[in-house]
Amino acid sequence: MNLETKVAALPHAPGVYLMKDAGGRVLYVGKAGDLKKRVGSYFSKRAEGRYQIKFLMQKVRDLESIVTTSEKEALLLENTLIKKHSPKYNLQLKDDRSYLSLKLSVKDRFPRLYITRQIRKDGSLYFGPYPSGSACRETVEFIEKHFRLRTCSDHEFANRSRPCLQYQIHRCDAPCVGQIGRNDYGKIAGQVRLFLEGHNQDLLREVRQEMALLAGREEFEKAARCRNLIRAIETTLEKQSVARHLWLDQDVIAWHREGERVTVCLLEIRQGKVWESRLYHLASYQEDAELLDQFLNQYYEDRRIPDEIVLAAKPESPVELRQILRDRRGGAVRLSIHPRGDRRDLLRLAFRNAADGFKRRQGREEELREILARLQNSLGLQNLPRRIECFDISNLGGKQAVGSLVCFVEGEPLKEGYRRFRIRGKQEPDDYRMMQEVLSRRLLHKETAKWIRPDLIVIDGGRGQLQVACRVIEQLNVTGIDVIALAKAKEGEAVDKVYLPGRKNPVRFRPHSS
Repeated sequence: MNLETKVAALPHAPGVYLMKDAGGRVLYVGKAGDLKKRVGSYFSKRAEGRYQIKFLMQKVRDLESIVTTSEKEALLLENTLIKKHSPKYNLQLKDDRSYLSLKLSVKDRFPRLYITRQIRKDGSLYFGPYPSGSACRETVEFIEKHFRLRTCSDHEFANRSRPCLQYQIHRCDAPCVGQIGRNDYGKIAGQVRLFLEGHNQDLLREVRQEMALLAGREEFEKAARCRNLIRAIETTLEKQSVARHLWLDQDVIAWHREGERVTVCLLEIRQGKVWESRLYHLASYQEDAELLDQFLNQYYEDRRIPDEIVLAAKPESPVELRQILRDRRGGAVRLSIHPRGDRRDLLRLAFRNAADGFKRRQGREEELREILARLQNSLGLQNLPRRIECFDISNLGGKQAVGSLVCFVEGEPLKEGYRRFRIRGKQEPDDYRMMQEVLSRRLLHKETAKWIRPDLIVIDGGRGQLQVACRVIEQLNVTGIDVIALAKAKEGEAVDKVYLPGRKNPVRFRPHSS
C-alpha cells in the first residue's frame, strides 16, 4: 500500500502518526486531533513552502498511525513514542543521563543531597536539570558549607563508628554517630528544600526565628551558625534580579530560532526573583506551536511544575497540556500566553537570553569547525573529522580484557556514543589481537542511529597498532574512513606523537595546540 493510499484511509479521529524511511526507521512522530486532516496537510501544496516539511517528506517512505480516544491521550502517547524511537526530526530534550540534577533523599531517616543523572519515582525530591555542571556543583558546595547535610553513602553511614573529616572541618553534624537528632536534622533538610525551591524569604524567616530562639537559650555557637547562614543567603539574593512584586513561582519560556536550530531559554522565577536561567540547544523541524507542545510535555514529565508558565506563543494543544500539567502537579497550572505588564518584561528578558545563548553557541561551533579544518589540513585527512571515534585496550596481564570506544562529534564529547567491548577471544597479553577484534566488531556493525560511521578513527598506540587498524579496514573493505594512532610522549619529550599510514616519522604538534 503506497503513502497516498494510507493517507486516504486515515480516520477523522485523534491519534498519533509515525513517519518512516525506506529502512523502517521512525523519522518523525506527531499527534493530531484529526489524523486525516493533519497527515494530509503534509502532502498539500501549502506544505511545499515550509522548508522543514519539504526536507522531511523527501525521506518519508512509510506511515503508521495509532488512533486514541482523545487529544490528551494522543499528546501523552506522542511523548512516549518519541522517547522510545528517538526520531531524528522530533524535538528531543537530552535525557536524564545527559543533564545533572540534585537529589534530596527525603525518604531516608537522615536525608542527603547528591548529584545524579537519573530521575526515578522513588519518593525523593529532584531539582534541576542543570545544563551547566559547574552551577550544579557550586550549589552542592554552598549547601555542604552552610547547611551541613551528610555526604556519605548509606553503607558508610550505617557502618561508621566515629565522625569523619567532614565533621572535623564543620561541614557535617555527624548524624551517623548521634551528634544530631533526627528531628533537628529533619529541620535542616527542610531548609535545604526551601533553598533549592527558591523560597528564600520563607527560609530566612524560619532561620531568623531559630536564631532568636537559640540566642534566648544562650546557645550562642548555634545562633552564630544561623547568623552566618542568613548572611550567605542574603548575599545570594543580592545577585538575583527582582522580577516583579507578586510572590508567584513562575517559569518563563522563550526561544531564538534560525532555521531548524533553536535555543530555548527557561527562566525560573521563585517568589518574585529570577532564580535560574536554563538554556537548551535543540534541533527542531516543527512549527513553534508543535515545538512548545513537545518541550512542555517532555520538560515537565518529572520536574516540579510552578504556579504559572509564561509563554511567548500559544501551544498547539493548550487545553490538553493544561490537563496533563494539572494531573502531574496535583493542582491548577496557569498558562499565560502573550502576556502584558511585568510578565511581558520577563518574556523580553528570556528572549534576550535565548538570542545571546544562541550566538555564543554558534561562535563556539565556528571555532570548533576551524580547529577541525586545521586538524584535517595538518594530518592530510580525506575527511573533515566531524565524528571521531577513539579506541583503547585495557587488561590485567591479558585477563579481564576490555576494549573501549569514546566518541567526539564536532569537537565535543558524545557520551551516548561511548561503548565498551568485552574481549571474546583467547585471554592472553596480546594488545594487537585485542585491538583487531574490537575494531572488527565495531566496523561490522550495520549503520544505524546508534552506530554512525566515523570520519576518523584514533588508536591508542604507536606504529604497530596503526598497522593493525589499517589491516582491519583493508580486510573488511571499508573505505572513506581516516585512521591515525597516538603514542604517549617519552621522558624528555614535550608532546605526544601522531602516526599516519604510509608515513615513517610521526607528526608532532606544538605544546598547547588547539
